[in-house]
Amino acid sequence: MRAEFKRHTLKFKTPAGTSRGVYETKDSWLIKLFENDKLGVGECSLLKDLSIDDRPDFEDKINQIIIQINNGSFNFDDPLFDFPAIKFGLETAMLDLKNSGGGIIFPSSFTRGETSIVTNGLIWMGTPEYMQQQITEKLDKGFSCIKLKIGSLDWATERSLIEAMRKQFSASELTIRVDANGAYSPKKALSVLRDLSKLQVHSIEQPIRARQWGEMASLCKQSSVPIALDEELIGIFPFSKKKELLELIKPHYIILKPGLLGGFAASDEWIGLAEKMNIGWWVTSALESNIGLNAIAQWTATKNNPLPQGLGTGMLFENNFESRLKLEGEKLIYTIQQTPKGESPPNPLKGEKSPLGDLGVDFFFQKTSGSTGKPKTIKLKESAMIASARKTLNFFNLKKGDTALLCLPANYIAGKMMIVRALVGGLNLLEIEPKGTPKIPDQIIHFAAMVPMQVKNLIDSGYDFANIKNLIIGGAKVNFKLCQEIKKLPCAVYATYGMTETYSHIALQRLNGSNHDNSFKLLEGFVISTNEKGCLVIDAPEFSDQPIVTTDLVEIISPNEFRLLGRADNVINSGGIKILPEELEAIISKQLNTECLVVPVPDDKLGQKAILVLEKASHYKNIDLQAINLHFEKHKIPKAVYYIDLFPRNKSMKIDRKKTIDLVMMKI
Repeated sequence: MRAEFKRHTLKFKTPAGTSRGVYETKDSWLIKLFENDKLGVGECSLLKDLSIDDRPDFEDKINQIIIQINNGSFNFDDPLFDFPAIKFGLETAMLDLKNSGGGIIFPSSFTRGETSIVTNGLIWMGTPEYMQQQITEKLDKGFSCIKLKIGSLDWATERSLIEAMRKQFSASELTIRVDANGAYSPKKALSVLRDLSKLQVHSIEQPIRARQWGEMASLCKQSSVPIALDEELIGIFPFSKKKELLELIKPHYIILKPGLLGGFAASDEWIGLAEKMNIGWWVTSALESNIGLNAIAQWTATKNNPLPQGLGTGMLFENNFESRLKLEGEKLIYTIQQTPKGESPPNPLKGEKSPLGDLGVDFFFQKTSGSTGKPKTIKLKESAMIASARKTLNFFNLKKGDTALLCLPANYIAGKMMIVRALVGGLNLLEIEPKGTPKIPDQIIHFAAMVPMQVKNLIDSGYDFANIKNLIIGGAKVNFKLCQEIKKLPCAVYATYGMTETYSHIALQRLNGSNHDNSFKLLEGFVISTNEKGCLVIDAPEFSDQPIVTTDLVEIISPNEFRLLGRADNVINSGGIKILPEELEAIISKQLNTECLVVPVPDDKLGQKAILVLEKASHYKNIDLQAINLHFEKHKIPKAVYYIDLFPRNKSMKIDRKKTIDLVMMKI
C-alpha cells in the first residue's frame, strides 16, 4: 500500500457566521491510499477553535503517518485520540479502498439511488435581514425542519425571527431547532429556554459552553425544551468517559459529527450508549468538503434515523469537489449513473431483508392532506409502513394468499399502504383501475379499501358486495344517507380515522352488522389524549418522534375509544357561543335524510351566525327550524335556511365546505 496527502483550502461563497466567529476559509487535508489499481480517498477536516486537533503540528502528524504507511510500520488500529480528524480521514480512505474506490464508502439503498435522507434547512448567523432571507429561501424550498444559529445577535432580535416563523407555521407544520454553540451563560440560558418553550421549539443544541457538566445537567433537568449536546462530545474518547458524561447530564439528544469525534466506529459507540439510555440523536457535518460529506451521508443513511439530519451538498464553498450528493427540497439524494442499455440494473433486494426493498425511492415520499396543518411532502419511514400494515393484517386476520383489492390511486397513502400490506402479509394483490365506479372482478376479495364515492356509486349500480369480506372506507366522512345503505351490505364495513402522518388508519368504526359502533376504536399501539382546545393528540412512537396534534375535536370515551365531534377550524363563534357545525349536520341530515351543511355568515350583532345550507333538489322548501332541532340548545339552532343548486365537491365527492361558504357569501 502507498499513501500521500494534499492540503486543500476551501473558500466560502458567503462568510459563515457562528457564535464562535465568522468563517471565510477552511482547511482540509486529503489522504489518498493506493493499492494495485485502486484508490481510496479520505478527508481530515478541522474547525478553528473547536477541533481538539486544531494545533500547529497537525500537518506534521499527517506527514509522519504517511511515511509510516509507506514503509509498512503504521498500525491502522491506533485510535489516534489526539487526532480525531486524521482518524476519520484514514477510516474513510480505507473503506473507500475496500469497496474498490469510486466514492462508495457504505453501500446501501441510498448509494443505489433508491432512498434519500431528510435534512434540516440551516440558517447561518448574520444581520436580521440576511437571516430572514435564508429562512424564506428554505421555507420556499419545502423544508419542514429549520435549524437556526443563534447567539451572535441580541436575543430579542433572534426571538422575533423565531416568532415570525411560528406565527406562519404551527409546530405540527414546521420543526424549529436552534443551535447556540455554547453562546450563553447558565443563567441566561434558562431565560432563553423559557422563551423557546413558548415558541414550541423542537430542541436547542449546546446552550452553554462545553465542560460545564453540572450546569448542563441542571439545565437538562429543568428545561421543557429538549437539549442536544454537540461540542460537549468533542474530546471524549474512552467508552467509560462517554458513559459517565451521558449518565450525569442525561441530555435529550446528542449531535454526532464523525469528523470531530474520531470517525464512524467512535460515533457508533456514542449511538449505542445513547440508544440504551433512550437518548435521541442525529448527525451533522462539520463543514467538510464533499469528500467527507459524501462519507458521512452514506454512513448516516445506513442508520435509518427518521429525524432530519444536518447534512448538505457543500454548496457553501466556491472550490468544492464534484459530488453525487444532491438536494431536492429537503431530501438529500445520491445520484447514480444510468444503467447502460442491455445491462440489468442492480437488484434492490440484494442484501435487503425488508419486504419493501424493491420499491423505488419515490414511493417513500408523500404529500400530506393537510389534516394536521399545512400540506407538505414528508419522507415515509419504511419501518412505520411495515408496522402500520401489520396492525391492519392482524385486526382483519388476513393470511398469506388472501386477496386484497387495490382500486385507489397508488400515488396516495391509501393506495401505497394497500401495496405494503400485500408485500408484508404475502397477500394476492388484485389491482384494478381506480375509477369512481370500480369494475370489481367476480371473485372472493378478503380485504378492500374505497372512498365513499366509490361505495355509493357501486351501490347505485346494483353491485351487491357479496364477494367482499372486509371493506374499509376513508378519505372523506361517510354521510348519514350512505350509512343507511351500508347497513344493508353483507360484508363487514368500517369507517377509518387516520392521516398520512399515521401511515393510514389508527382507528376503525364498524358501520353495519349487529356489532356496529357509534365511535372509533383504536388499533393496538396508539395512545390518545386531547389538548387545551379539545383537539385529538396521537402518541404513536412507531410513526412519529413527537405527538401528532390534529385539528379534530373529539370526545374520548375510553383509553381506546373516541367520538369525532368536528374540526376546530370549522367552529362557528356566534355571540361568544361556540357551535360545532358537524354536530348539527349529523342530527339534521338524519332527520331530513339528506346532506346539509351548517356554515357561518357575518352578523352585526353576533359577529357570526349559523345558517343551514341545502341543495335545491332536497325538496325541503319550508323548514321549521325550531321543529327539527329539538335536540339542540336554543342558541345553537341555525338562524336561517339557504339553498344552492348543487354542493361543490372534491375529487372524493366530499362536500367542499370552503367553496360552499364562498358560494353563500357571494349571494347573501
